Amino acid sequence: MMNTKAATLLLLTALTAFGCRRSDDPAMEDMMMMPPPPAATCPVGMAPGICDLKYADSPVHPAIGDPIQLTDVLVTTPTIAVSTRDGVTTIAGFYVQDIAARDALGGHYSGILATYYPNDVAGDGAPTVGSIVTLDGTFAEFGTDGFTKQKQIQAARITNSGQTGQVTPITISDISVIGRGGAEAPAYEGVLVKVESVSITNTEVQINGMNYFGAFEVASSLVVSGSWQSYRQPQLQEAFTSITGILRAGTAPFEAGEYLLTPRVATDLAPENQAQNVTSIRDIQDANAPGYPQSGCFRGSGGTQGKCATADLQNVLVTAVGGYVSRNLRSLWVQDTTVADGKYSGVKVVYNPSQITYLPEVGHRVNVSGEIIEYYDGTQIQYPSIVREGTATEMVVPVVVANSADIARDNPEARQYEGVLVTVQNVDVTEACFEDSRGRDFGGFILTGNVMVGTAFNYDYNGEYRPSSVECFDAMDNPTGLCGCNVPMTGTSRANDLRTNGDTFTSVTGLVDFAYGDFQLMVRGNDDLQQ
Repeated sequence: MMNTKAATLLLLTALTAFGCRRSDDPAMEDMMMMPPPPAATCPVGMAPGICDLKYADSPVHPAIGDPIQLTDVLVTTPTIAVSTRDGVTTIAGFYVQDIAARDALGGHYSGILATYYPNDVAGDGAPTVGSIVTLDGTFAEFGTDGFTKQKQIQAARITNSGQTGQVTPITISDISVIGRGGAEAPAYEGVLVKVESVSITNTEVQINGMNYFGAFEVASSLVVSGSWQSYRQPQLQEAFTSITGILRAGTAPFEAGEYLLTPRVATDLAPENQAQNVTSIRDIQDANAPGYPQSGCFRGSGGTQGKCATADLQNVLVTAVGGYVSRNLRSLWVQDTTVADGKYSGVKVVYNPSQITYLPEVGHRVNVSGEIIEYYDGTQIQYPSIVREGTATEMVVPVVVANSADIARDNPEARQYEGVLVTVQNVDVTEACFEDSRGRDFGGFILTGNVMVGTAFNYDYNGEYRPSSVECFDAMDNPTGLCGCNVPMTGTSRANDLRTNGDTFTSVTGLVDFAYGDFQLMVRGNDDLQQ
């Protein structure tokens, strides 16, 4: 049954489907003709061990499909799983190492990938790193035709011994032996290895004529893959004390024929200059705070520049969820409720709904980690990890801003309230509709004190979204007058628009955000507008 599913193994060893595009790559033919692996004498045991599976010249090297039992091997990686969109795991796997072979052969031919199908496997299921297990299954190879294929054991039974062992990587002093064209790369394939004192020499890696995104190269030869643990924004000449990972054989067409150092977890990458870690919202938002990052990253018209500091926020309160950012991205906001005046106490968190495992609700306490970035001058946390803290749902109380002008769209002092849930009281609508620089009305309006009310969330007062059929510009890119504030007959292009100059609100509540060059008050829904 397992062999009928072999095609899905491609996903297991290329978990991140990095985009790739064709380009000329003169090294392609060289990668297809790897040097012969080092000769070895595999340790003699009762049955073929990992060395015998990996070393083709072993007298007991099995044939594809032969039954295999690997006894008391050490698990060196977390279990890697591939799931459907509804969360059902279809295939999983992990790497194991034969300690005897590792010690006898200096690490050569001592590691291999074990795959299994959760619905078919017997025994104890997914083991943890450091577990000593016995695997019963069959010998297999997988990869792209025309290239060296990855050797695997397809496990039908996983038996956990209850014992643990020391997971120790093999330190490679001469990186060239496992880099591109390295003579010992085939022997170290599947083995947990470490390289030390290396620097990034290439951030635009090409394999088989395709750009390999999410990867970088060190020592001008060794490709570090981000398939399991991505290292974001690698910089040329960036130095690492060490990088640890499995030396993995590429199996997908865009990585075939290459041996890739693949870190398992974030701690496998040890840069010499660690990104600054920030543990309070005030230190994220207040440039005068003692923990404010001394260096960081920003995104503007020229793309992302610099190395992002990281955030590690504990027990913060969720004040809003589901704000619109783009087709694939949404935003939520969290706040430090221990700050009495509310200043510098909130921050925006941008997430992809399909890439987070837990989406909190308003009033939840959470721990948030991620990257801090100035995105077109607005501060936010991106690529977040969110974990709920406790089980209670709390009342969310906004900070009252006495003078609405303190959060005016053009007031630099509004920065102290960026990310904070605030309320302004007894304000009037002074501009019921305004257009952007291209003559478009997105539903915002202006309140007393030049407060701009934005449209990250839906609410009734500003009407419905403009239909996509409305043509704002003609073929010459001139405004048509159909999507602004002065549309003939209807006034605006938003159906059921209730915005009216002179309307009075006893209170307006929302998140202070910085977007498109202005501070904006992002009303979360109808209840935030009280007349």
